[in-house]
Amino acid sequence: MANPLNLEQAERLVAQLPPLEQLKLAARICDRLSTRPSTDLAERETDFDKLNPAEQVRRERIRLAEELLAEVEDIADDSVGEFDAVAEIRRMR
Repeated sequence: MANPLNLEQAERLVAQLPPLEQLKLAARICDRLSTRPSTDLAERETDFDKLNPAEQVRRERIRLAEELLAEVEDIADDSVGEFDAVAEIRRMR
């Protein structure tokens, strides 16, 4: 099995994708998570250190998916409307 990525590595990889590809990734993550029983996703948080390793990994993945989705939603919000690259570069200067 390949070495698992940590959150920071995954974020760096996702940031390299164009916004549309990031949205597709978020949709795939949501689809995967939606196949879980709602009781799995809605359960109350307990002391993370007391959970078994598989449950810790599952919760970490859910947390990562939620963060990625929030980031993609921000990107999608920013990409709506017209964009004037020259004006944006002038503004940044």
